[in-house]
Amino acid sequence: MSFILRRTLFVTQQSFSSHVSCLLGFPPEKPAVYELYWSPSQVLARAHPNILRTQAFLMSHWHSTDKSAKISMSHPVSYADRLRIRQPGDAGFALGPHIDGGSCERWEENGYGRGGVYNEIFQGRWEGYNPWESSCRLPAVSDLYNGPGGCSMLVISLPGLSLRQLILLP
Repeated sequence: MSFILRRTLFVTQQSFSSHVSCLLGFPPEKPAVYELYWSPSQVLARAHPNILRTQAFLMSHWHSTDKSAKISMSHPVSYADRLRIRQPGDAGFALGPHIDGGSCERWEENGYGRGGVYNEIFQGRWEGYNPWESSCRLPAVSDLYNGPGGCSMLVISLPGLSLRQLILLP
């Protein structure tokens, strides 16, 4: 790790530690997830060459049968997710039962049905389903219910990124 990266991460840790009480987090009594999306550490981690190579590899599997589809498999886009700090041995905090945005829409005619994403499966020809075909996903509606955290962006690569080794709290 370069000196500049180490220094940036150290300064970010110090800044986070001194301002953590000002951040919105949950659960309220002992926050483990913070509404923090674009801290310098998060941006540096998402822009790391290894992450970008991983995204490029995952994106290389996708294709489109519609050559006029307005989608690029050559330009990784970062997905901003919250900062989660799980303390060692923490068994108390876990996300309760929930439905991620777009989950119900996957199976609905006015959701992913608009592009026929799962038609092959619904018609009993699951072997013909192509999970890497992107053009059928473009007309899909992934937020019919305006739920919290809804996203209309097609996220084609989302490598898991843990900052636990980058941000160490005292």
